[in-house]
Amino acid sequence: MEIIHSKIQNSSISFCDSWSPPMSQLHVLDQQTDEFRNVASYFTDNRCQIIRVERIENEMWHNIYKKEKKTIDERLYSNSTDRVLFHGCLRPASEEILQRGFDKRIIGIHGTDYGDGFYFSTDPMRSHMYALPDLSRWGERTML
Repeated sequence: MEIIHSKIQNSSISFCDSWSPPMSQLHVLDQQTDEFRNVASYFTDNRCQIIRVERIENEMWHNIYKKEKKTIDERLYSNSTDRVLFHGCLRPASEEILQRGFDKRIIGIHGTDYGDGFYFSTDPMRSHMYALPDLSRWGERTML
């Protein structure tokens, strides 16, 4: 399994001055870092082998996230509104999402049981079902 997007927000993960805006870039996480272990912990009880975890670095998206989070936190009188969600997809779809975000104009054909849109799950194995193996990459699967 390949996880290409680590956007688990907490106080230990924040915008870094070394990020290269404005385009999204992938940064491979070292397996010894807390951020890698945090992401991998969602898969420890499953039969998945994590090949690598890559963080998407995009200053514009990060700033939008912070602004929206602040608005939601204020409205709900809470600062614990974050949820970790998983999205399984093909590698080419993940590359489109990396460049354009979750743009409704690039909605795929898989997992449309409940209508057009992007589907997420709190259960990584549920999303894993939609991350079809990429045979050109030795059967790796991509999850965001």
